Amino acid sequence: MSLKIRHIGIIVNDLANARYFYKDLLGFEEVSSKIEKNDEILQKVVGLNPYDIEWVKLKCDSKTLLELIKFNDPNFKPNSGMQHIAITVNNIQRVYETLKKADVKFASEPLKKGSVKLVFCRDFEGNLCEICEDVK
Repeated sequence: MSLKIRHIGIIVNDLANARYFYKDLLGFEEVSSKIEKNDEILQKVVGLNPYDIEWVKLKCDSKTLLELIKFNDPNFKPNSGMQHIAITVNNIQRVYETLKKADVKFASEPLKKGSVKLVFCRDFEGNLCEICEDVK
């Protein structure tokens, strides 16, 4: 099985300040940013309904991304810090079935969003993992 770290998600309370720290002070390159509200696919795979987030993706090398995430919903204020790790696999369905057999819990089955199939689960310590497969 081919595996690689896709990105590491960090929840922040002040997106502008976090962007300044990682981009301006440390030299990460900004790849993209977006505001997302109640996207049907993300609601299913994340298991959070409704939601309102802003995120910025920063590149630190040719492949690994840092994803800074700010939740704007006043009723949902998670602690800041590492929120999830995203892992790219070459066969998400096989990985999903293997993990399900090991009693790993998921918010949904793998779903397609743009050019990526993705699903979220928790490891045995409760850490959030995003499993992704690039698709056409």
